[in-house]
Amino acid sequence: FIRKLKKEDRQLQVVLVAQGDLEREKRLNLERSGFLVYQMDILDQELLWREDIIRKLCLHKAEEIVLFYEDPTWNFTLLKFLADWAKKQEDAFQYKKGRERSCSIWCEDATMKKIIADYYDSLEGIRPWNLNLFDMPELTAMELFKKEPLYANCFQWALENCENREKFLEAVPQQHILIAGFGRYGQAVLKYAVLTGTLSFCSRVKRHEKLRVTIIDSQAQRCRETVEAAYPRIDRICRISYIDSDIGSGRIEKALFDLPRITYTAI
Repeated sequence: FIRKLKKEDRQLQVVLVAQGDLEREKRLNLERSGFLVYQMDILDQELLWREDIIRKLCLHKAEEIVLFYEDPTWNFTLLKFLADWAKKQEDAFQYKKGRERSCSIWCEDATMKKIIADYYDSLEGIRPWNLNLFDMPELTAMELFKKEPLYANCFQWALENCENREKFLEAVPQQHILIAGFGRYGQAVLKYAVLTGTLSFCSRVKRHEKLRVTIIDSQAQRCRETVEAAYPRIDRICRISYIDSDIGSGRIEKALFDLPRITYTAI
C-alpha cells in the first residue's frame, strides 16, 4: 500500500507490505481517504521484484517502508531483498540534508530481533534506511496506559472522597488490575502494568507497596508458568492471582464478585 501525505509542504510516501488480501470494504475506505492501494503476491518473489513493480512502488523515494508480516522470518527475507536492491540502486537514492528514511519491521521474537539487527549492522556501504523493530502487543499496551494511566482513576476517586488533603495518599484505593486473557497482548499489559506500578510513587505508600494483579485465562497454570519464567522474583513487587476460567463462562461472575476491589480492567 502506498500513502502520500503532505508534511511541511512536501510529499511523504509510505510503502506498507502486509500479509493477506485486503478486504474490499477496507480497500474502498483507504481509497476514499486518499490511499493508493496496490496488491501483489508476496510469496512470488520474481513477481515482487519485477522492475515495473519496483518503479510503480517508487521505493527509492519512499521515506518509510513497513514490513508487516506476523512471521518475522518473512520480514527478514524482505529486508534482505530490499538491502540487495538498494545496494544496486545506490545512485538512485536522492539524499537530502536532514532527511531520514526508515524501514520498520514487525518482530516480537527476541532472537529474531537480534539476528535482524546484527545483519543490518553488518551491511557494507551506506544503509538506506534507519532500522526500527516494533512489537505490536507492546505498542498496544503502551498506548493503553498512555490513554488510561494506571493510577488516574484511583487518584480521581481519592480527590472526590477525601476531605483531609493531608491524608490523600492514604485514601487512594489499592491498585488492582484485572487482565482477562493472557495471550501476547495480555502479557504485554502485565509487563507495562508492573513497570508502571513499581515506578509510581504510590509504591512507597503504605498498602501500595505491591501491585495486585488478577489474571483470568482458561489455561491458568500455563499462565502462572509463563509469568514465573519471565519474572522469577515478581512476588517481591506484585501479588498475582489466577482464575482458571474462560471469560465467557457462567462461573466468572462469582469469581469476580469474590475478588478484592478492582480498579483497572484490560480485556
